[in-house]
Amino acid sequence: MLSPHEKLICLLIDEIYVNPGLNYKGGKLLGKAENANQQANTIQAFMITTLFSKYKEIVAFPMKNQTADDLYCQTLKVLQMLNDCKYNVLCLISDNNRIDRNMFTQMCQGNLENCILNPVQPNNKLFFLFDTVHLIKSVRNSWFNEKTLGVALAHGAGEKGKDTMGTKEFIDQFLKWWNIVNVKNSEKGKRLKNPFCDPIRSKDQMSMVFLNKFYDWLVSWNNKSALPLEKRKELGLPGKGGKLTKETQFALQFTTKSLIDIVNRIFK
Repeated sequence: MLSPHEKLICLLIDEIYVNPGLNYKGGKLLGKAENANQQANTIQAFMITTLFSKYKEIVAFPMKNQTADDLYCQTLKVLQMLNDCKYNVLCLISDNNRIDRNMFTQMCQGNLENCILNPVQPNNKLFFLFDTVHLIKSVRNSWFNEKTLGVALAHGAGEKGKDTMGTKEFIDQFLKWWNIVNVKNSEKGKRLKNPFCDPIRSKDQMSMVFLNKFYDWLVSWNNKSALPLEKRKELGLPGKGGKLTKETQFALQFTTKSLIDIVNRIFK
């Protein structure tokens, strides 16, 4: 049995593609989609993971050509199931794809925000995040993509402007961010002698100071990338604006803000 504080959980959402097919097992016919009278071609998986223990559990629904409306309905169903089991869902985490973003937007009544009141637990806040592994891969893809290769120069390179940032500093920013969000062991920071690999234990910790600065940097970068071409040249920004894709920039900024807000709420 889990203690009350171990029932504070994150709900992870992921869609897995499968080969359509029907199987008879345990007296049940498996493989039919939940949202259509057809064979499923994806599995919509929901996994809970507790913040204060190693407990995990998965529930999955077979789906056919799932839409944001379908995912919204299934998510509400899972939230209600968890509420009935006395869990407290702190946040929803998903990939940064169109269907998941649209589902989050529906949860926010049409205007995507970092958090809302939990629809099945109105006294509790529900935060939204995009998967950090997915985000760091998207940053990497932008790095290697010819069309956005300017991002490799980050805010510019060399001494072209006071507000420019070289590639080394750019990588260092993202490495620190990744170290913070990729902590799975309480002793990792001590073992690697890296304070950014320590679990966050207070609002004043070095990792939190960095996350706040990183968020401000992302906002500044996004604003500067929108400057006219001549102004970008003056500041040393690459011709394309030296930015990530619109979706990646938004999700990275959005998730960083959510992480900050979650920590502030937990340690308030």
